[in-house]
Amino acid sequence: MKAFNKIQWIPLVLAMFLAAMMALPAKAAESTVNLGTAASFEVLAGTEIINTGTTKINGNVGVSPGTIVTGLTSDMISAGAIHSNDAVADLAQKDLVLASKDAMGRTAINTITTDLGGQTLTPGVYFSGLPATLTGTLKLDAQGDTEAVFIFQMASTLTTQANSKIELINGARFSRIFWQVGTNATLGAASTFKGSILANNAISAGPDAAVQGRLLAITGGITLNCNQLDAVEIIGEIPENINTTEPTEPIPPIVAPSKELITVAPLMTTNNDPITLNGEGGGDTYKVTIDWGTMTFNYNLGTWDPEFHSWVGGGWNAQNFNGINDLIKITNESTQPVEATFAYTAFSPSGGDTTGTFTPASGNLNGTPTGTMTLDLCPVEGPAPTDNTYLNLQGSPVKIGSTPAKIGSISVTLNTVIP
Repeated sequence: MKAFNKIQWIPLVLAMFLAAMMALPAKAAESTVNLGTAASFEVLAGTEIINTGTTKINGNVGVSPGTIVTGLTSDMISAGAIHSNDAVADLAQKDLVLASKDAMGRTAINTITTDLGGQTLTPGVYFSGLPATLTGTLKLDAQGDTEAVFIFQMASTLTTQANSKIELINGARFSRIFWQVGTNATLGAASTFKGSILANNAISAGPDAAVQGRLLAITGGITLNCNQLDAVEIIGEIPENINTTEPTEPIPPIVAPSKELITVAPLMTTNNDPITLNGEGGGDTYKVTIDWGTMTFNYNLGTWDPEFHSWVGGGWNAQNFNGINDLIKITNESTQPVEATFAYTAFSPSGGDTTGTFTPASGNLNGTPTGTMTLDLCPVEGPAPTDNTYLNLQGSPVKIGSTPAKIGSISVTLNTVIP
C-alpha cells in the first residue's frame, strides 16, 4: 500500500486578455487617447438620448448639458446607471472634449481616400478629408502588439453600411481604437462596430447594430434602436510573487522559497526560472522542480447575432492551449517517487463560470478538472524523470469592463509516494 505525505501546495495565478489572439506586449508606435472619466460611459451625449426597442448597454449612460433620456429602462442597463446632466456626466463631457482634441491633434501618417471596406490596416493615425464610409469588412491588424493604437480622424462624417463589420486580428483591442468624427456618425443596420466614436455632433445606430466600444457625442444627441453596446475587454495579470505555504506535515521537511517574476507591462510573465523544492526525510532526499508557461489566455466574444440579441461563436483562442503558454512541467530528482495533483479554481466574480482541465502530455492525466501524475524516483545515473501537462479553459469570464482582473488559480499539490 502507498503512503502519502504532503510536500507543498503552490498557487499559480492566471492572466487573461480579451483579444483576437495572444501576443507578447511591445512598445506601441502611438500612445493611447486618454478618455478620462468618459471611459466609464458606453453612451454619452450632449443634448439627448433616444432609444427604440430592446437595447442592451453594459456601462454608464449619460447626457450633459441636455437632460433628455427616453426609451431606456433600468433592465436594459447593466454595470452602470443613467446620469442626466449631473456632476458625473458634466465631468465626463469635459474629459471627452479633451480626448477629442487629443485625437484630432495627432499627426496622421496615412490618408484614407476610398471606402474602408475590404482593407486591412495596421496601427497608426489615419486621416480622411471626405465623408468616410465602411462597406463590407474592415480588418485592423495589430501585428502581434496588444498595445497597438489606431486613431481615425474624420474631418466630415462616418457612415457604416448595413451588415458591415470591423474585425480585430493579431492582438488588436477595441479599447485602443478611436474614431474622431468631425460631424455625425451613422452605424448601419445589423453592423458590427469596434472602437470608441468621439463625434463632435450626433451619433445614430441603426436597428440591431452592435458596438464593442463607446458612443460619445459632444454637442449632439445619440439615437439607438435595438442595439448591443459592450466594453468587456478583460485584462489580467500574474502577481509579483508566487507564494508558497509551509508544509502541513513534518515528513519530509520541505522549504519552498518564493520566486521573483519579471514585470513586462501590461502583462506579467515569469523569468522562466522554475521553483525548486528541496528537503530530506526518512533517509531520503527530495528535489522537485516545477516550471510553467506564461499562462496568458484570450477570450473572443464572437459575432453579434441581431436576431437573438446575443454574441455567438465566441470562446477561448485554441492557440493558447497545448503549447508553451499553458505548459506545466515537473521534474523529480528525489530518491522516492512523487505524486503531483493539479486543480483549477476560478476567482469570483471575475472568473465567471470558467473551469479548467488538464490535458496530459504523456497519457498519465485523465483530463478531468483535477488531474494526477506520478513521477518515478530519480535513478542514480539519471536522467531525472519529467512529465508535462497543459491547462485548458472552458466556460467564459465575467464581463467586467477594462479593469484588470485575475480570473483564477492553479494549485499543484506534491506528495511523496513511499512504497
